[in-house]
Amino acid sequence: MVKTCVPIAHAYADDSQLYLSFQPDNELSETQAITSMERCIKAVRASMLKDKLKLNEEKTEFLVMGIRQQLDKVSLDEMTIGYTKVKTTTSARSLGVWFDHNMQLHTNIPKMYAMVRIYLYNIRRIRKHLTYELTRALTRATIIAPLDYCNSLLYGCSDGQIKILQRLQNMAARLLCNSTRFCRITPLLFKLHWLPVKLRTKYKMLLNAYKV
Repeated sequence: MVKTCVPIAHAYADDSQLYLSFQPDNELSETQAITSMERCIKAVRASMLKDKLKLNEEKTEFLVMGIRQQLDKVSLDEMTIGYTKVKTTTSARSLGVWFDHNMQLHTNIPKMYAMVRIYLYNIRRIRKHLTYELTRALTRATIIAPLDYCNSLLYGCSDGQIKILQRLQNMAARLLCNSTRFCRITPLLFKLHWLPVKLRTKYKMLLNAYKV
């Protein structure tokens, strides 16, 4: 008999997520977990159909998270949602942040870097037509804001990962100040009153602790 387990649900607008833990080295625990998930999704799907809503199986992602030693013991590779077999993925996006199956940000940082580089490129193309104030507003909205978004998750990241994001902030500072790529960055950050990425992360943690 399959034990009944109720998944934990998180919902934000049209982004709904279900979580359920299981023992990776226990086949029965895996079976119970996947069965409970499928039953819960089936119930949600039926409820949505009554309200003339549709659960989009094509956009549904199935991610198994854990440390490497745990994942090596897991045999799950797919889940049935409606009439669709959803395969496991190595990373998934949660409210703008990418998490990989090892519960790290190795996927999020490269994707953030690629996105912000596009904004930098576009602003640089029209920089000569913009005033300093307008450039500062664009820089804050498209570069600094993404760097600050959920940046408390960066606490404990390696220096190599932080350097990738710091490079973006350096480029934004040089672009805003119309400086060359070889000029010293510390005086520019001091002039703009911008903390480096690592210190911004610490500041966010301290600010949250103070508010609590």
